[in-house]
Amino acid sequence: MPLLIAPTNVPLKVVKVGGDPEVAKHLASLGITREASIVLLGKSGASALCEVRGTRLAISKEVARAIAVTC
Repeated sequence: MPLLIAPTNVPLKVVKVGGDPEVAKHLASLGITREASIVLLGKSGASALCEVRGTRLAISKEVARAIAVTC
């Protein structure tokens, strides 16, 4: 499921990072890679707040749609 429709405050696992290769490379540099653990903390306005590898990140909803996760 896309990260945006995942439940909040639940540990999730990244199964796919799609979208533009440039965006995927940037997300990888932030620690958002396949098999990474991620927690969606909330959504507001045009961004989604998540925690990855102990770091909180705000990413655009457009980018969040390209991240597929599983519970």
